[in-house]
Amino acid sequence: MRVSWKRNMRLQTCKLCGSSAPEPWFRLGHWTVFRCPGCSLAFGVPTTPLPPGTSAPGCSQYRGKTWTGKEYLDSAQEFMDYYDPLLGKLEDWVAPGRLLDVGCGPGFLMMASRRRGWDATGVDPSPFSASYASETFGLEVITATLDAAKLPDASFDAVVMMHSIEHFADPPRAMARVHALLRPAGVVFLETPNLDCDESRAYLERWSAWNLSEHSCVFSPATLTLLLEKAGLRVLEVCAPVRSPDPYMPALWAWAERAATRYVTRGEVSRAVEELLPAGERTRQRSLSLWRDAASDPDVLVTRAEAAVVLAEALGMTRNAEKGGRVGAASETAPFTDIPTGHQASRQVYLLRNAGIVGGRPDGTFAPDEYLAREDLRRLIGRAKESMARGEDGKPRVR
Repeated sequence: MRVSWKRNMRLQTCKLCGSSAPEPWFRLGHWTVFRCPGCSLAFGVPTTPLPPGTSAPGCSQYRGKTWTGKEYLDSAQEFMDYYDPLLGKLEDWVAPGRLLDVGCGPGFLMMASRRRGWDATGVDPSPFSASYASETFGLEVITATLDAAKLPDASFDAVVMMHSIEHFADPPRAMARVHALLRPAGVVFLETPNLDCDESRAYLERWSAWNLSEHSCVFSPATLTLLLEKAGLRVLEVCAPVRSPDPYMPALWAWAERAATRYVTRGEVSRAVEELLPAGERTRQRSLSLWRDAASDPDVLVTRAEAAVVLAEALGMTRNAEKGGRVGAASETAPFTDIPTGHQASRQVYLLRNAGIVGGRPDGTFAPDEYLAREDLRRLIGRAKESMARGEDGKPRVR
């Protein structure tokens, strides 16, 4: 019966690496937990209709509920004492300045940071949390989600996320926003449940972190590192296992900084490709997903396969090939050993290779899942210009 359930489960897409091969791991009420065989992320998906009134990740409203056997709001000093050395560790990389606490709850970390000289701002979607922090401690809390909060880019020296990243329905999008909010050389600190802890293995679906109405994903050291790197952040340190105030939920700590990277973002690729196109083509090309994605998530890093798809489609190579009947699915061969014919970028890479725009690696691979380096983007744009100059009417020639 378990095999049949897995075989009939509809396909899911990994929230972190985008793989279409996540496998169902176990059921939990109306939810199914999936595990990605590529990056190992674990995430929950409602696979039967949720009862009326059931919340989804990102929508929970904190109300000072009982936690670890006593009232959370009665534990203020305990939590401030816990946060103090973590803020001290944060200050190893960045001096006290402006700090944003994402999912700040009743404001305990903000109070601890204020005592250390930080100018703290909180953001939390719960009206209860905002009013409690404001009325009890006189703190500034914005009642909104991170996306909805009207915060200026590059305005914080540090962003702290204490048990909040797992609540986001789209963690990569959240981390891209954090990247944008950090000043150059700013630092982000996260604490989140550790999927690789002994309690997770021992209790499996009974582990307390599998609160799927609130937790979208549960991270391991590897997936948390990947999440930070995909957002364009440089990981400084990841620690595990770490005992948080909840003795049944060992946590991960991670520090990462916003620093110059050798990889390029959606926004940079968008600008480079747009400048490549003739003026008359730019308006039409803005309908492509490249520009829509760059507008919403400009700081997300781009893989080599994604860049190939963007460039080939922006140049109209697939459209021109189909119109001329020169390249058909049956005639296409695998362009490189690590891009089989069924790969989502196979056709675009095939066309770019035949046009002399991409050449791959000496070992016959293309490395589609690696991020696109700046020097590779310059090389791609240069070769695309040469190809367009050889073609007719300013369009690249597809051989």
